[in-house]
Order: sequence, then C-alpha cells, then structure tokens
Amino acid sequence: MGTERAKKGHHRTNPQGDGGSGGGAGELRPQRPARDLLDRTPVRLRVEGDLLVGYGFGDQRVTVPRSSVKALGHYYRRRYRSGPSEGLVLLDGEDRMLLRAKGAWSADLVAFCGRAGLPRPQRRDGARLWRRAPGYRRLRTSPRGAGLAAAVIVVVVLAVSMLCGMAGLSLIWLLPASFGPLRLLVGGVALLGGVVVGAALGGKAVARATQVLKWAARSVTRSGRA
Repeated sequence: MGTERAKKGHHRTNPQGDGGSGGGAGELRPQRPARDLLDRTPVRLRVEGDLLVGYGFGDQRVTVPRSSVKALGHYYRRRYRSGPSEGLVLLDGEDRMLLRAKGAWSADLVAFCGRAGLPRPQRRDGARLWRRAPGYRRLRTSPRGAGLAAAVIVVVVLAVSMLCGMAGLSLIWLLPASFGPLRLLVGGVALLGGVVVGAALGGKAVARATQVLKWAARSVTRSGRA
C-alpha cells in the first residue's frame, strides 16, 4: 500500500470531483461529500487497473493492490455523545483494515465489489471495528481544519444569540413599573425573540463569511494560473 501526492502537470484520473454520489460501477463517492473552498469534492474510491485507489482532501492518494484486498467492509455504530459513525474499510486476508474512509457512501456497494473482483461487502453494525493491519491508512474525508471551523461557527452563533437575547431582555427596564408582573412576561418573550433573531443573524453572518472565503480562494487560484 502506498501514498502519492499530486504534482502540477501530472495526469490523474479526475481526482478533484465535481460532486455526485457515484461515478459508475468502478467508483464510489460519499452520498453527502464535503467540499473545499473551491467547491471540489475529491473524496472517492476507485478501481484503477490492479489497484484500489482512495482519494482524499489535501491531494491525498492512497493505493492498495487489489491482490491484498479480501473484501470491502461497511460499518455503522451508534454513539450516544457524538452521534452515529459509519464508513467503509478495505480488509485484507486476515480481516484487518488496510484503509478506512468515514462517512455515508453510495448505496451501490455490490456493483463496485463486482467491478473490483471482490465478494459481497461485509457489514458490521453496532460492534467494534476490525483490527488494523500494518500500514493501515485513514482517508481524509473532510478538509483540514473542518473541526476547528465548526467550533468557531458554533461559538459565533451562540455569541450573537446571547447578545441579542440580552438586548431583548434589557427592554424590561424600559417598561414602567405599572406593568407589574407583566414586565417579567414581556422580558421573557423579548429574551426568547432576541435569541432566535441572534441565531438567524449569526447563521447569515457565517454564510456570508463562507461566500467571501470561497470567492477569495477562487481569485487566488485564478491568479496562480495566469
């Protein structure tokens, strides 16, 4: 099993895909592929001659000889804290993982196995994963920094929601004392409304920032090609 990084001008079989959940019997893609700032979806598993080749983010290319692969495995595990986990694995003759790719993949696994000369895919639901083989690799199915970006988005949305909620709650001090207990009710409604408005504003701000980043990434790419 080997790893190669793409070089400029070096021909590859369309490693930076344009989306979709499948590319024919000789190719598998995630059902909901992650995209980079250039809207590319490079993650896929392909049959290329005597090799099974996995493409991931960061120009990752992992090659596995078909002769060393016994079967394709699919796993699905429920985790109470972080939600369900699923993905594909390539298994060797001792049922050990050679390559692991997280995510929900296209449903046509049987056709892919037929194209690769493999038996029907194995399934493992709710149990522990297979053992790791020497040289085990993990396919990068999300861009670098995706976890940090998700955390920043959550913090931004929560911060804006809290600020708007506090602004709504401050309205209680503008009401005259004659309102009595109604001030608390109005304050609660204003607080809830501020949180909802803040969440919407935070989401729009994140979406706008993402658009700006994508525009900047495309501009830099065009400038580099000029």
